[in-house]
Amino acid sequence: MVDLAELYQLALLFGLWTAAALLFLLATKWRKPPPTEERELSAGARLGGGDSQRAPEEPFDPTDRAAVRKTALEHVAEGSQLTREEQRVARRRTLQLIARIQLQPADAALRRQLIQAYLDGQDKVAAIQQLLVLADLLEGQRDAEGAKDCLRQVLSLDPADEHAQRRLGLRES
Repeated sequence: MVDLAELYQLALLFGLWTAAALLFLLATKWRKPPPTEERELSAGARLGGGDSQRAPEEPFDPTDRAAVRKTALEHVAEGSQLTREEQRVARRRTLQLIARIQLQPADAALRRQLIQAYLDGQDKVAAIQQLLVLADLLEGQRDAEGAKDCLRQVLSLDPADEHAQRRLGLRES
């Protein structure tokens, strides 16, 4: 028969082993990597460049239509003429705009700005996706006519879009 003291010792050893394993995982595997800017700064410091060579970033206002359009244009054309730094700034601005929309998902004006920016950048796929999201949003706000306008705009961009055709009643399920 097993002695109660031995069970306590086994439980204590198992608990200590589990705690040590968790501490090891926390210290190695699950450790957060430093933010990107800190990694870039440390790489620049190792090369002797430091932060002095980096151009200062101008603040981005996601409610400014011109800035949103510029961001979308840069984001769409990021592979062509933009330097790495400009690509990084464009991605950051796009993510900020998306984050702003995530904070205010019911803001139709922000979504319209993003749609217009995608259209200006000739990114039809992203514009269609945002138009469908905006149509859902407007239906939820009981603006059926606005939702139909969004679906018509989807069909003007892609006449073969079956989802928009079904929702407008132009095609059967």
